[in-house]
Amino acid sequence: MKIENFYRYLTAAQLSKIGAYGVRMLEKQDSMLEKQDESAKEIVSEIRLLRNDLKSCFDERINRLELEMVQIKAKVCI
Repeated sequence: MKIENFYRYLTAAQLSKIGAYGVRMLEKQDSMLEKQDESAKEIVSEIRLLRNDLKSCFDERINRLELEMVQIKAKVCI
């Protein structure tokens, strides 16, 4: 086998390995991106739940304060 032919064979084999490795890297990258998307959706969902809980707590406190204000005004006769 001539040196040029061996060089071409070796280069082709290396390029084949590089291509296969690149495909595996892209598959892993796709998998990681899917996991990130799932995590982002879970985080957004959790934040929405927390916001709703906080809103309901504030609504209850505001209602209680308004009731107390009405009672105070009634006692002061305003």
